[in-house]
Amino acid sequence: MQSGEETNIGPEYTNIHSVTYSSDGRFLNSTLWFPSLSGLISSNGKPSADVIAYGIMIDADLNSDSGFQGVDYELQISWNNHTKAWTQTLIEYASDGNSRRISPAANTNFTGFTEKDKNYVKLDLDLKSILYPPRYRIFFYAYSLENNKSWLLDAVRWIYVPPPEFSMSTSPATLDITAGDKGVIELNVNSTTGFQPTVYLNIPYLPANIDVEYENGNKTLKMPIYNVAKSSLIINSAADTKPGLHTVDIFGNVVFRPQYFKPPFSDSPIIINPEKITTKTIFNIKVQKAMEPLEKVQQIWNQIGGVFSFIYVSAVAIVGWMLTKHAKKRQERSRERRKSKHSNSDSS
Repeated sequence: MQSGEETNIGPEYTNIHSVTYSSDGRFLNSTLWFPSLSGLISSNGKPSADVIAYGIMIDADLNSDSGFQGVDYELQISWNNHTKAWTQTLIEYASDGNSRRISPAANTNFTGFTEKDKNYVKLDLDLKSILYPPRYRIFFYAYSLENNKSWLLDAVRWIYVPPPEFSMSTSPATLDITAGDKGVIELNVNSTTGFQPTVYLNIPYLPANIDVEYENGNKTLKMPIYNVAKSSLIINSAADTKPGLHTVDIFGNVVFRPQYFKPPFSDSPIIINPEKITTKTIFNIKVQKAMEPLEKVQQIWNQIGGVFSFIYVSAVAIVGWMLTKHAKKRQERSRERRKSKHSNSDSS
C-alpha cells in the first residue's frame, strides 16, 4: 500500500515523498521515500544536522484517550550530533505523558535502515513487542533540528491497518415506477465495526427527467458504532421520462475526523489527516410508459368489470339455489295432497 504526498518544506532528507507499507499480522514493514538522502552526509561523512529522526506513531487500540494524545507506541530511528550515532528505539506512552523504552535496553549504533546513494529509510516493527494489535492506526514522520534553532517536520496522514472496509447496497436493487410517479429506495452503508466516520453521498449523474430527494435533505450519514447506517432516497420521474431501464451510480466518500497532535518539541499542534475512502454501488430505475387517458379508463373498467362479474355470478348462483329449493318444496306439497286424496277415497 502507498500513501503520502510530496511537499517542499525542509531539507530533502526529511521531505517525505511517499510511504509504502505492508503487514501480515506479525510484522509491519514500511519504507519512507525521499527526493534525496544525500544531505545526510556532510564533508566528514556524517550528517550536519543536530537531530534527524524518522519514525512511526502507533495508536494500538484506536482510542484517542489512551497513550500520549492517542499515541500508544513510537518506533524511531534518530541521529544525534552529540553522540555521532544513529539509534533505533521503541517507546510506550502513558496518557499523562510518561514513557518507557521497550527496546533496545542501551543505545547502540544502528545501521542498515538505508543504503548508500539510495533514497529510502526502512522502518520495520515486530508486532509482538506491542502485543499484536488486531486493528491499529499509524502515521509516519520525519523531522530535523538545524543549528539548535528550527525544527522541521513532515508527517503523513493517519493510516489504518488493516484498512477499514465499507460497502453500500440498495433495496430494491431495481425500482419499478411509471413515468410521472415516484418511488423509494432504501440505502444501506456497512462498515468494519468500531469506525465512526462520516459518509458523504454523491450521485454525479441522473437520467433525464429523473431527480433524487435525500432523506431530510441530508446527503451525509454518520456511521454508528454498530457499523450499519441507513437512509432513504425518493426517486421522482417526470411524465415524459424515457421508458426503459436506467442505471444510476451512487458514491459514498468516507471521511474520518482529523486529529490535532502536538509534538514534544513544538508549542504548535499539527493536523494529522486520516486517509479518505470511497465506496460505490449502483441501482436501477425501470420506467414504464405513462398510460393514455383511454388506457386508464380501460384499466378502471377492467377492474370494475371484474367486480361486476363476481357479483353477477354470485347472484345467479344464489337465485338458482333459491329456485331449486322452491321447486323442491312445491313437489313435496303436491305429493302430500295426492296422498291425502287417496286416503279419503279409501275411507269411502
